[in-house]
Amino acid sequence: MSTITRIPGGVCAAQGFTANGIHCGIRKNKTKHDLSVIYSDVKAATACVYTTNRVKGAPLTVTKNHIADGYAQAVICNSGNANTCNANGIEIAEQMSDLLGEALHISPADVVVASTGVIGQTLDITPIANGIPALVAGLSKDGSLNAAHGIMTTDTKVKEIALEFTVGGKTYEGGDITPYIFEKSEYEPNIPFIHLS
Repeated sequence: MSTITRIPGGVCAAQGFTANGIHCGIRKNKTKHDLSVIYSDVKAATACVYTTNRVKGAPLTVTKNHIADGYAQAVICNSGNANTCNANGIEIAEQMSDLLGEALHISPADVVVASTGVIGQTLDITPIANGIPALVAGLSKDGSLNAAHGIMTTDTKVKEIALEFTVGGKTYEGGDITPYIFEKSEYEPNIPFIHLS
């Protein structure tokens, strides 16, 4: 029988993962992070769970195309603006992956893109483009908490978790940052969340 143990590290608990979160200027409140990145040293097997809502943000369309081969190497997420119901949403999501791919020296097709926040407002790429160099420069094995802050919208507290477990005699670590992991998952099992292992 496998034992599951809570460990430190959040989304960076698994070997080879680093993360960061910063304030780039999407949000007016300069004390709140609004841009996050999670990076794997190597391409990692990737699966996503998508909303069942009929209205889907442009980043979901871009991400579905990017992970068609089952792999990704980075996740970029902005908060404060959901990049949903925008005429140029796909273009902005592709620009986000292009800019991050260039900064990390990886293919833009290996970038998962996410946005959370207000729906229907145009998302300006300028603060994201200006913030990516600092975002990437600050990548750290200790960056999970900063990344978790960067995906918060109306949350009252940051949420992250990491677990260690053994299956078939092999030990694994996995981490998670999401608004839903503690409050919603017990009551609403169909809520998707970011999960890396």
